[in-house]
Amino acid sequence: MKKVLSVVLALALLLALTAAGCSGAASPEERFGAVVQQAAELSSMEVDADTRIRMALGQEVLDQTSETAAQLFRDGETVEMAVKSTVRYPGQEISGESYYRDGHFYTSVMGQSFQVPYDGNLVLEQLRVEFPQPPAASELSLLKMDREGNGTAFSYAVRPESLEQYVDQAILLIGSGLFPAEGMKVTAVSGRVTVGPDNRIQSHTMRMSVQIDLGGPVLEAAAERVFRYRNVGGLVSVEFPADLESYTPVG
Repeated sequence: MKKVLSVVLALALLLALTAAGCSGAASPEERFGAVVQQAAELSSMEVDADTRIRMALGQEVLDQTSETAAQLFRDGETVEMAVKSTVRYPGQEISGESYYRDGHFYTSVMGQSFQVPYDGNLVLEQLRVEFPQPPAASELSLLKMDREGNGTAFSYAVRPESLEQYVDQAILLIGSGLFPAEGMKVTAVSGRVTVGPDNRIQSHTMRMSVQIDLGGPVLEAAAERVFRYRNVGGLVSVEFPADLESYTPVG
């Protein structure tokens, strides 16, 4: 009897210790919050992005795809950047390149190359829009955490009352100036974020549904963006073209 009682007490102590250890574990919201904060810092990184957009107006459907590759280096006040993009419409393809270093922004598109003095902080703000960080946990109606390989995956959905702040991203995706911003409504945003064992972001898939009131007919748009991150927080060597200083000065 004493032996049985000893085993029961040992099991009870083990369960108590296990519960105490689990109580100190970070919640999904806390883990996800740490990922969001890390992404917001926009440290040195390399990122590839694939975007697919389908726009439908009645029976008319237009598909658009794009691929973007970016390099970002940050060290104190020093900012260097290189972005190469290709956008494809039916029967048309447009490629462009943008660079930043030493207080100048360089761009080359459709055979024209320019350079202009520019603030590095503005470059970072533009990158935050082009490569959006995951939403804050407080904006979500759903947050699910799962194991994936040796890392972690988070699935999320943004609550309806938080969708309005995604209009700027919708304008960037669908085309600034093509449609009236006041008629644009984001109806859904969801996604999936994966992080490695060091909790650094590895990928972010974001899906967005948009309605655009054209003063009668409503255009429906659905977008999916897949971001793949490498070398986050590491030493990134940004690659610049040899003829960068020959770009035509503007301003």
